[in-house]
Amino acid sequence: MLEYARHRSTIFSLLSDIIILSGVFLAHWSPVRIIAFICLDLEVRIFFCLVFMKARKEIDTYAGFLACLFLLSLFVLIDFYLLFSISYEFFLETSKSTDPEDIQKLFTPYYDVSFFLICSGLYHYSISALFIKNANKKGSDYYYLKNVVINLLMVPLVFFVGGYVALLFRSDIHATCLIIFLVAKQLDQFRNFSGLKRMKIASENVF
Repeated sequence: MLEYARHRSTIFSLLSDIIILSGVFLAHWSPVRIIAFICLDLEVRIFFCLVFMKARKEIDTYAGFLACLFLLSLFVLIDFYLLFSISYEFFLETSKSTDPEDIQKLFTPYYDVSFFLICSGLYHYSISALFIKNANKKGSDYYYLKNVVINLLMVPLVFFVGGYVALLFRSDIHATCLIIFLVAKQLDQFRNFSGLKRMKIASENVF
């Protein structure tokens, strides 16, 4: 546990989480912006997974790389749609309702999304680098892809459960869903890190 807490990937992951939390509690982000940032992190994860597959020569050509990126990005869009639908299923407060201007200004101002992309990218890069460095370890390909699929499925499920928890305790719907999601995300990352250790993939500095 202490090794996980000290690892660079954990620090970058926590920084990206802090950006989202500060946006919710300090900048009062709209629900669609919260969802967009979460899906953006998924997209970065998919990109680095495909980079790993390209390095392993599981994807032979750049055309194949782009085709896989396009197809998996469709699943991210499905996640975005599901999260957006779940938000309205649980009756958004009028003060937090989403209008067309929210979607048009999804990533403005750009400084926070830029910092978020840097933190998210460094996290996923550090994990991917561990896999690439130890690519000959048995089961590493399957383990990486399995975790990407789990993340794609986990996001709408956690928000759906979080919505009912918020209704049960009469708490803010999006703050509750987000906190539950971030806790589930950190637990999943700890499970992922522990899996790397079990496969005897070193957690050394990759920079």
